[in-house]
Amino acid sequence: MNSGKTYTSELETRYSAEITKTQGGNIMLKGILAIFVLLFMMTAAESAQASTGAYPAEAAENAESEAVREVLQNYIDGTYHADAAKLKGVFHEKAVMNGYLGPNLLLADPSPFIEDITGAPSMQSNDDPYRAEINNIHVEGNVASATIIETGFRGEVSFMNFFQLIKIDGAWYIISKLFTTL
Repeated sequence: MNSGKTYTSELETRYSAEITKTQGGNIMLKGILAIFVLLFMMTAAESAQASTGAYPAEAAENAESEAVREVLQNYIDGTYHADAAKLKGVFHEKAVMNGYLGPNLLLADPSPFIEDITGAPSMQSNDDPYRAEINNIHVEGNVASATIIETGFRGEVSFMNFFQLIKIDGAWYIISKLFTTL
């Protein structure tokens, strides 16, 4: 019998028509509202991306990378200007600083380095051709690593430096510096 199939189709058509008549306005309103909310969320995400160059999760990562870069830049500026306060501010109190100065192995905390830098005229005042380039910043949670290549240190020395940083109470500190002359 074909009448059962026709009856079902008629019910579906009638039911759809009734929904359209009684709730059509509500369904359409809900649909428009859902589209509006979706567009708003997309616009907000694009706005965050446009203002920071990244989506919200990436923006947080970029903010941490920038905070690490700021600490490393303070290290560079403190080194170039022989600024003891700036250098002491970037190192954690339990930091280590190990590496090779030519063939000589040095194992210490940062204090001999800071004393050496601040105990002589600054590289800025000597007009030394000091340059430092921050590379390879990698942040993972509350730890980070980066490299800095320094040239023209005290006029003629070049270094490859490997830094490890740690975030404590919202602030980044250098916890380890491993270096070698080039």
